Amino acid sequence: MRIAHLLLLVCLVALTTGCLVSEQIGGPIGHGNSLRPGDDVAIHFDTEFNRILMFGRSALLVVVAAWIFHSWGARAGSILVGGGILVAAGWFFVKGYSTLAGYRVEVAESGLTLKVPPELDEQIPWQNVEGLELEGWGYARIGGSMQYSPLGGATQAALELPDWETMKVLVTGGNAFVIDLSKLSIEHRQIFAKALIKRADLVEQ
Repeated sequence: MRIAHLLLLVCLVALTTGCLVSEQIGGPIGHGNSLRPGDDVAIHFDTEFNRILMFGRSALLVVVAAWIFHSWGARAGSILVGGGILVAAGWFFVKGYSTLAGYRVEVAESGLTLKVPPELDEQIPWQNVEGLELEGWGYARIGGSMQYSPLGGATQAALELPDWETMKVLVTGGNAFVIDLSKLSIEHRQIFAKALIKRADLVEQ
C-alpha cells in the first residue's frame, strides 16, 4: 500500500512539470480605437510562485528518494527506483530553471526581445521586422504603417487571433525566427502578438 501511495505521489509531482505560470508586465492593448500600443509588454516566468514551485517540486522528489533508500536499504530495486527519482528531480530543476531564468519575450519602444531557451536569444529593431505568421494568419507591412478606417477605427487585423503555439517573425534579409509560445497561456500569446503587430505597424495580408 505504501508503494502505491509513493508512486501516486511521484506521478502527481511529475504532473506539475508544466505548471510554471507566465507573468505579464505592462498592458499593450491601448484604449478605445487607438491603433498605437499602450504600455509595452514583457512576459516572463521569473516570479516568487514559480521559484517555490520549482524548488519545492525537486526537493520533494529528493525527500522521496531518500525515504526509499532509508526504508528499502541497499537493494537493487531501491537503487533503481530512488536513483531514477533523483535523476527526475535534477531534470525537472534544470528544465524549470532554464524557463524561469531565461524565458522572456518583450515588446518595447527600442525593439523586440526574444529569449526562448535553449536556442533563441535575439534583440530585433522594429525597422527590421517585416512580417509575422501565426498558423495560417499572416501579417506584414503595407505602405509602411497601419491602415485606418475612414471613421478612425482600427482595421480588423489583430483584433481576433487564433489559438496557436508557435510564432514566426520575418525580418529583413529573408531570415525568420520561430518562437515557441506553448509555455505561455493563450491569453498571454494573444497579448504578445497584438502588441507586436501594433508596435511593428503590421496589417493582415
